[in-house]
Amino acid sequence: MIQRVFRIVLVLLTAFIAAVLIGGFMTPSEWRSEAEIEINAPVSTVYEQVNTLKHWPTWTAWNPEVYPDLEISFSGPESGAGARYQWFDGAMHGELSIHDTLANETVYYTVTMDDGEFEMDCGFTFTDGVNVGVQWACWGDAGANPVARLMMKFYEPMMRKDFEIGLQQLKAKLETGA
Repeated sequence: MIQRVFRIVLVLLTAFIAAVLIGGFMTPSEWRSEAEIEINAPVSTVYEQVNTLKHWPTWTAWNPEVYPDLEISFSGPESGAGARYQWFDGAMHGELSIHDTLANETVYYTVTMDDGEFEMDCGFTFTDGVNVGVQWACWGDAGANPVARLMMKFYEPMMRKDFEIGLQQLKAKLETGA
């Protein structure tokens, strides 16, 4: 009886591992997460909030109010290329570094976490009109590892949700002064 239960558990475990591996290999390695919003404010004001990293804790989803153990520091120039935002949340170190900007149009940055074990490229695009269209996106390649591919498949919607929260808070800050 015990041998039969053991065989059944072994077969189920093997099937589960095979399904994860097959699913991982069938999942594309490249991923992208993005969110968009329109903000009723001058494009220069929206751009300045994004291009100056010291403003980020006032509107992103990642701030000390939500994460009380979050330690934040800044280095490099006040804004633009070379500006850096470092954080430690008690478990993980991370750094965000702006590497390219075009006034009132784009801000591109790189996020590095876990001492370089995880890196992703991100950016903001601003479209000036009656309102300012703001697109926030991150993208990357999970490589050949099927588990990493599956993890990004589940991580991408969580990242998009944080982008949506941040953009809503940026909109509120700029439109109502909240």
